Amino acid sequence: MQSRNHTYTEKLTNPLQLDAMQDVIALGRTLQHAWQLDQSIYICGNGGNAIHLAHDFYTVLVKKRETCMRVVALSANSAVITCLANDISYDQIYAEQLKVKANAGDVLIVLSRSGNSPKLKMGNFLGTHIFAILAYSGWKF
Repeated sequence: MQSRNHTYTEKLTNPLQLDAMQDVIALGRTLQHAWQLDQSIYICGNGGNAIHLAHDFYTVLVKKRETCMRVVALSANSAVITCLANDISYDQIYAEQLKVKANAGDVLIVLSRSGNSPKLKMGNFLGTHIFAILAYSGWKF
């Protein structure tokens, strides 16, 4: 049992030693800045995960009775997703929403296992701050 606990602890702590953790600090600072300036945070990727994360941002602040962030899960509205997929392309379901909603200085958080999904290829054409949270190395943009 001792080695099982040791392995579990390593799995939890080893990622904290990665260079990518510096990006987590940058993400936190960017989110705080966007919140202070009343800018929007958009989350896309795996539908349920994006929706859950958006709700977590909202819930934490409501419990603290603070002003909430403007957080939008781009995968939350199935009618918008299916209309865009049908009329334009499934690969453009997030980019098309951002063209309408996003402003320069807003934040986009992309959740993906690999970062290689065509529907995540929207570029930084809107002046948004883009962060990707990936399960594996990837992000071929």
